[in-house]
Amino acid sequence: MAIRPGGEYPGRPLNIIWLLDCSGSMSEGGKIEALNHAIRAVIPAMHKAAESNPEVQFYVRAIRFSSGAAWHVATPTLLADFKWVDLTAEGETDMGQAFALLAEDFRTMPQDARALPPQIVLISDGKPTDDWKGALQALFSVPWGQRAVRQAIAIGQVRIMRRCRNLSTTWSGPYCVRIARSNWCGTSATCRRRWRRLRWVRNRHRLRSPP
Repeated sequence: MAIRPGGEYPGRPLNIIWLLDCSGSMSEGGKIEALNHAIRAVIPAMHKAAESNPEVQFYVRAIRFSSGAAWHVATPTLLADFKWVDLTAEGETDMGQAFALLAEDFRTMPQDARALPPQIVLISDGKPTDDWKGALQALFSVPWGQRAVRQAIAIGQVRIMRRCRNLSTTWSGPYCVRIARSNWCGTSATCRRRWRRLRWVRNRHRLRSPP
C-alpha cells in the first residue's frame, strides 16, 4: 500500500513469473539444487525492491517444465506471503509448453490500465525438446506477452550457453537482460545481480500497459 493525502491506496500490480526447467538434465551436477537455492536467495532482493517502491504490489507465480508444463505457483501470491517449495528434476525439456501455458494465461488476464508489464524470468540448462519457437511466437502475439520484461538465465557449462544462444536472441526484448554466461555454481549471485540490474518500475524502461 502507498500513502497519499487522504489515506492509503492499492499499489499498481506487478506480476513476476518464473519459468523453471526441472528436466532430467537438471538433476546432474547439483543444478536443480542450485536453481532452488537461487530462488530462495533472490527473495530478499525482491523484498528490498518492494520496500523501495511502495506504490507497487509485487505478485509471484511460477511454471515448471519437464515432460510437459504445469503451474508450480498458480495463484498470484503477494510477495510478503510467498514461500518457495523446492522443485525436483526428471523428464524432457518441454519449454514450448511452458510458453504456451503462459500465453493461455495472459489471454485471460484483465487488461488493467494500472497494472505494470509482467516480469518473466526463464531459467534453463539446455536445449528445448519441443516446438518452443512456435509457442514463443504465440506468447509474443498476446498483448501482455508483447509488453513483458523478459530475462533469461542459463545454468550450465559453456557448451550449454552456446546451445542457448539462439533462444537468448529470440527471447530478447527491449527490457531484456541477456542470458547469463556463467557456471551454474554462480546462479544465486547471478540472479541477485540480474534483479538489481532490472529497474522493475523505473520510467527509464518506459513501463506501459497494453492498450
